[in-house]
Amino acid sequence: MEKKRVKYKTDFGMKNTSALTGTIMVFLLFSILSDDFLTVYNISNVLKNCAVLLIASMGTTMAILLGSNDISVGSVMSLGGIITAMLIKGGADPALAAAAGLAAGLGAGLINGILIVYFQANFWVATFAMYSIAQGIALILSDGNGIAGFPGGFRFLGTGKVFGVYFIILLAAALLALMYVLLNKTRFGGYIYAIGESERIAGITGIPTGKVKLLVFTLSGLCAGTAGILLAAKTNVAMPSGGAGYEFDAIAAVIIGGTSLDGGKGSVLGTAVGVFLITVIRNGLTVMGLSSVFHYLVIGLIIMAVIVVDVLQIQLRENRKESDARECK
Repeated sequence: MEKKRVKYKTDFGMKNTSALTGTIMVFLLFSILSDDFLTVYNISNVLKNCAVLLIASMGTTMAILLGSNDISVGSVMSLGGIITAMLIKGGADPALAAAAGLAAGLGAGLINGILIVYFQANFWVATFAMYSIAQGIALILSDGNGIAGFPGGFRFLGTGKVFGVYFIILLAAALLALMYVLLNKTRFGGYIYAIGESERIAGITGIPTGKVKLLVFTLSGLCAGTAGILLAAKTNVAMPSGGAGYEFDAIAAVIIGGTSLDGGKGSVLGTAVGVFLITVIRNGLTVMGLSSVFHYLVIGLIIMAVIVVDVLQIQLRENRKESDARECK
């Protein structure tokens, strides 16, 4: 199993380089097309927006590496933000309110995991159900209205600086490093890759597949809850639909970053590249005054291009193998 993972990382490095090259090209393009893009203020906004999406995408990365997916991310973000905001407005200590928001995200992920592992529910069905449930609870608790105006201590999470760098960016970077270590340097991370490659074989070798899947979806919910709280702190408002669309962007970032939807192949570093590309595209199009309708169109075209390139690369490798086999004969 270890040899397969090492071989895969080399292949993924090539994809990651392509995605990074594309990101740099898009960044330079917007810098040329708009004078408002390459400014300290705008780049700061890009990085802060990246931080929220990156944290949400970490859970999605684990789920997809597992050979599954989690489409409840956006709604769980909304729920975590609303619960935190309501408690703060009710006079609760911001730290305790944030803990409650995290608990909501963790609980939602745990329920997803229980449905998938113990009730054998399809992950699409289970997480779609949670998507609807979390969204409904957020709307009911907030009466469909946004909750705005938070104390400075809470807002620091999204707008405060440490040594001149926004805290939210530092937090996202720290969590990215932690996720990288978790996936690449721990037995748990190896289990995720092994299950993604073949759950049946992983089970035969003694890997506790059920426990791993349960923990992955629980962590995915926790990541979503964290992202929802940070989004509220950054914007100074918690909306019952504030996380809407983040599940799409998270999945898109993972795919663009080179992680296979079949599972077992990918990297959270690739996801980080995908997150930056998506955020730059959204920001660049907005700065140029284009409607958000174009955001989805462009991102969808990029995903389609990634899929086509991936298929062509696979076919090319297979043709080379067949050619080498003929030469050996």
